[in-house]
Formats: sequence, structure tokens, C-alpha cells
Amino acid sequence: MSLMAEGDYYGQPERGEMMFDMKGQKYMYLHFTVTHVLDSTNNWKDCPAGIKRATRLYYTPNALPSTDKKLRAMGFNGDFGNPVFKNALAFTCEHNGEYENWGVRWPLEGGTENDKALSESDVLQLNADWDARHNKPAVPSGAPASPSKAPPAADGIPF
Repeated sequence: MSLMAEGDYYGQPERGEMMFDMKGQKYMYLHFTVTHVLDSTNNWKDCPAGIKRATRLYYTPNALPSTDKKLRAMGFNGDFGNPVFKNALAFTCEHNGEYENWGVRWPLEGGTENDKALSESDVLQLNADWDARHNKPAVPSGAPASPSKAPPAADGIPF
């Protein structure tokens, strides 16, 4: 597989796999199809069909806000066990020796051979965390406000 030129690309996320890296950090290995390249005149040009690439979206405390924004922009369904993405988005490719860097470095041969998949309980926890951050109304904290005093009824009985 040859390196793609450095620059800005547009692509459709196809699938994601939740993994642990060798340090035990959770990430989504996001596979996408490159569909367009931004040319020197700032116009999108079609890319040859079938160009597949991948990047890692980490779930460390520092990376979580950025990862959440990216997943929401892709129209992520919130299911880490069976992720679906509705929206395409822009990617940037940079070179680092024998690697293409799409936000996070990844080797040309795949990059996950030493990593392992998350357990079902890890995936369920990620789903619950996502729902808590994005799909559920906030739970009020503290005691509810007292009701306002009802005005007395016309006959003096308050009900």
C-alpha cells in the first residue's frame, strides 16, 4: 500500500472496533473510505474508489471531549458494540516516515496486532457512559423547590 499525499481528505466512516492498546488505553479503531481530496484551488476532487484507511479515537480522560465531538459529528449511534455512522467528515493526512498520520499514527499493515478487543462488559459501560453524556436528560441535584403557596379558595377551603 502506498502513502497518500499529505493534505485534507473527505471520507465516510465504515466501522469501528473498540480495542485496548498495549498500555491498556481504550480506543475506537475507526475504518473509513476516502472519497475526496481537497486540491490546491480549495475544491473537493473525487478520489479513486476503494481507498480504505483507519485512525484511532482514544478514550482517555484527556482525549474524551475531542473523541466525543468527532463521534457526534459522524452521527455515531452510541452503540460501541455495533457502531454505525451516518455522516462523512474531513480527515487530514500527514506523513511520519513509513506511516500516514490521520490524526493518530497508524502503520500501513493495520496496527492492532498487539492490541485486544474490549470485553462485552467494557462495551456496555461505554454505551452507558455515552448515554449519560449525550442521550439522557440531566438528573436534578438537591431538593426540589417548594411549591408556591396556593391562594385560598373562595369559600376559605384551600382545595
